Amino acid sequence: MSCQTFVARAFAVRTAAHIAHLTTQSYAQHVALDEFYTTLLDLTDRYAEVAMGREGRFSSLPSQVPPKGDIVEAIEDFRTVVIEELNDDDDCAALVNILTDIEELTLRTLYKLKSFA
Repeated sequence: MSCQTFVARAFAVRTAAHIAHLTTQSYAQHVALDEFYTTLLDLTDRYAEVAMGREGRFSSLPSQVPPKGDIVEAIEDFRTVVIEELNDDDDCAALVNILTDIEELTLRTLYKLKSFA
């Protein structure tokens, strides 16, 4: 997938996590989702800047609708997207490092959400 598509997908799952953060009845999930959506924003911004340094400025981002339904499933699906992007960007260590940080954040968040469900 293109770097622009990855950024758009990350922003979409970030929005879904923010919505789930505001609507959960669990304080533990509220805190875990807060960490996810705030950290994901910073990591995605870093990823975009490195990608633009490598490929040139993005002219636009594709439109993405935030996933609806179970946030755990949405974050699990996003991890699959991260792994696909890792495979696509494996020739650039800087992008791989950021994607590895995103995967770590995703796995930590899934652990927290599943542990406190």
